[in-house]
This record gives sequence, C-alpha cells and structure tokens, in this order.
Amino acid sequence: MDFIDHITISFTSLRSNVFRTFFSTLGIIIGVMAVVALLGIGKSAQRSIELSFDSFGSNSIYVVPGQQSDNFGPPNLADTFTLSEVDRFIDYPKKYIEGIAAQTFTNFRVQYGNTTESQTILGSHGDYIEIQNFEAEYGRLLTKKDSDQRAKVALVGPDLIEDFFNGENPVGKTMRINGTSFTVIGVFKKKGTSSFDNPNDDIMIPFTTYSQYLVSGDNLSLVSVEAIDPKFVEQAKDETRSILRKIRGVGTNQEDDFTVRDSGEILSSINQITGIFTGFLSSIAAISLLVGGIGVTNIMFVSITERTKEIGLRKSIGAKNRDILIQFLTESIMVTLLGGIIGICVGIILSFIASKLLDLPTEIYLDAIGLGVLFSVIIGLIFGIYPAQKASKLNPIDALRYE
Repeated sequence: MDFIDHITISFTSLRSNVFRTFFSTLGIIIGVMAVVALLGIGKSAQRSIELSFDSFGSNSIYVVPGQQSDNFGPPNLADTFTLSEVDRFIDYPKKYIEGIAAQTFTNFRVQYGNTTESQTILGSHGDYIEIQNFEAEYGRLLTKKDSDQRAKVALVGPDLIEDFFNGENPVGKTMRINGTSFTVIGVFKKKGTSSFDNPNDDIMIPFTTYSQYLVSGDNLSLVSVEAIDPKFVEQAKDETRSILRKIRGVGTNQEDDFTVRDSGEILSSINQITGIFTGFLSSIAAISLLVGGIGVTNIMFVSITERTKEIGLRKSIGAKNRDILIQFLTESIMVTLLGGIIGICVGIILSFIASKLLDLPTEIYLDAIGLGVLFSVIIGLIFGIYPAQKASKLNPIDALRYE
C-alpha cells in the first residue's frame, strides 16, 4: 500500500465515526488554541510596546532615582529628583546632551460641566514637549513661559475630547483640577499606546503649577535626556551620570543613587519579560496537549478493538505488520492534525478579539501557527505509536475469531 491509500482509508475511518473523531481531537483543539492565542497576544503586546517607544526616538535616555538591577527589576528608590536638581542639570555645561526634561504624575479629580472623573495629571518641566515629540492638534503646546509664570493652563490628550468633553473642542474652556480652575490651551496629536500606558487620555500642566496648586513639594519621578545624535547615546549616558553624581553629592567610592537607561535597553528588557511571561503561560497551556494525546491513545485502542476482524482480514490477504502500523499511525496523526488546524483557527480568532479588547495592534504570529502544526503531528506520532504497534502485532487467526 502506498501513502495515499493509507490516508484514504484513515479518512474513511474517521468520517465513519464523526463524534468519536471530534471528542478525540477536543484536547488537541484546546491545547493548540491556547498556545496560539497566548503567543499571538504576547506578540501583539510586544508590538504595542515597540510602537509606543518609536515616538520617543533612539537617542532618548531615562533617569529614575534609586539603583535598578541589571535585569530591569524594580528600582531601590532612595528619594526623588528635586526641581532645583533638574534645573542645575539643565544649566550645567554639556557636550553630548541636547535636551533635558522631567516629569511626575498623579491622579486627581477633574471636573468639566456636570462631568467629574479621576484623570492622570502630568506635571512636565524643561524640554518635555520636544523630547517626547508632542505636536498640537488644536490650540498650542505648553511653553517655558507657562512654566516660568506658573500658569494655570493645561494641554489635554485627544481621547478626552469624546470621553470627557462630550465631543466638543476643549480649547479655551475651563475645567477644575482638584478644585483649581485651569484653562485648556491645546490638544496634542494622538500618540502611540501600549498595553501598560495610554498617554492620549492624560492632562499635562507645567510642573511649577503642579507643585504650587496640586501637591506640596517639588519632587520629580523621572528625568528624560535627549542625546545630540543616536550614535552618541553612550557618551550622553556617561555625561548624565557624571553631572548628576556631582549635583546629588555622590561620593567617589559610592554607587549611583539613580539609574540611567536608554530607550533600547528599556525596550529590550520589557520585551524579554513579556516573552518569558508569554512562554510560561503557553507552557502551561501546552499541558492540555498532553492530556489530549492521552485521549487520542484511548480512542485509538477503542478503534483497534472494534476493527480487530478488519485487521485480521487484511493480514490474511497479505497486509504486513508494517502496513497495519502505518495505517493506524496515519489515523492518529490525522486526528491530532485536524485538531491542531481547528485549534489554530480558533486561537487566531481569540487572539484578534483579545487584541481589539486590549487595544493592541493585531499581529499574526506565524511561528505560533508553525508550532501548532508541529505539536499536533508530534503528539499524534508519540501517542499513536503504541496503539499502532499493538494493532500491527495482532495474530490474524485470533483477530478473525474475535467477537
């Protein structure tokens, strides 16, 4: 018998027991579906992070207070940066640094008309607008003059037009933040988002205004630095460390009490963490493939028992052990491959739905599809080999007498 004959007989057998075929593939469907969906969502999350970092530029550097481990775990926070430290950094002579900015943010109650919501209020200082590449959609952006005058003005994200301002252009309108009136001077153009951050619904005000009217103190949580050119990022990082050590009074033999990272390092670390997490979840999901494989083994034994006379008849007219082995092994692989194909299709659909719900870019992860097919064939081979061997070793005389 050739390979086509084996496939034809296998297909006929599977089609004659549709319900049994379906239930034998169910575990494979669930396992492959989960793996494909989780890998697809993980890929979409990574793509979302990459898109959000694209707007920052490859010459961006970030400084947070406290030491951070090399694997990008949480920093050991000592204290924050102060406004005076940031201003000294801005005024300090520099060779490889083009711009410096700082920020902090907190959620406050914001009121406009009859609408009151908790919104993220970001206090920005220095060259924040330029470094983060903000552009005005309506009105204007924040300026140094706004900061110097501690002006009660706000730049709002585009998502707030519909979500907070009832579809109206908010420029020139007044809203209250934590009880203080602010005038909206502009709406910035939509920026890239990620699964962990959406700047498009933020409200930005000068940090000097933020510290005077909304909080007590002048503490900043993040400093952004822009190198003069992407090829000088390492020099700019070294220059940043050197200047901040002097400003913050770090001794010669003391470690930095802050952490400097460029956008490439941050992106790589986040993608690594996302990849590990996705792989871990996918590994758990893959356990159902093993359960499905056991189900295939049991179904194959049932099929062999029901077709014992058929096996005896085929052997009596010349079929060899090898033919019977290949026949049932082909059936096993076809069962798992069918389950794998269904699981891949359902997994892709679930991945698309999850991406839409989580506001992630839709990504088709071809590697996941390839893995789904590969796993299906391997499971069929591994869990079908034992029943197929048992079938191939049946004595034709005993098989023909079987009732």
